[in-house]
Amino acid sequence: MIIKIIFQFIRLLSFFGLFLISISVLGQGNGNGSPIDNSQTLTVSSTGSLQFGRFSRLNGGNITISPNGNVVESGDIFLMNSLRSSVRFDITTNRGNSNLVNVTVFTTPLTGPGTLELSVILDQTSFIIDKNNPAIVNMGGTITIGSDDLPGIYTGSVSVIFVYE
Repeated sequence: MIIKIIFQFIRLLSFFGLFLISISVLGQGNGNGSPIDNSQTLTVSSTGSLQFGRFSRLNGGNITISPNGNVVESGDIFLMNSLRSSVRFDITTNRGNSNLVNVTVFTTPLTGPGTLELSVILDQTSFIIDKNNPAIVNMGGTITIGSDDLPGIYTGSVSVIFVYE
């Protein structure tokens, strides 16, 4: 049986403001529209949000938040004093036998006055889990800002799907 838990993220970006991702559970099921059997529960909770903070740019570059929260900027990007963080997912199950969980991520470009790209970085994309061995998946990302990208608010989405087999 496949159980899917989907998280969707809403991204907001301002070149001189804050990049935030909020998390909400979109839905869950066993892949064929039937409800999940409580004897086969996969629970995913998140801590934190992916935040790129305030920044400005001259000729463009990248900002990367690693899955463990380290921040690296490249090019002509200047980070201002603000909060930057990655996301942590805690995954547990009540099943006694070991099962494989695969993680898939889908993103859309950030749109606003222009278009920006976000690529997501996961510290693991599959793992074995049982009731005595929970798992942790950390997520970071990289945004690319071009020299001709306009300041403003940009929105898009990231879906993180946990498939429990």
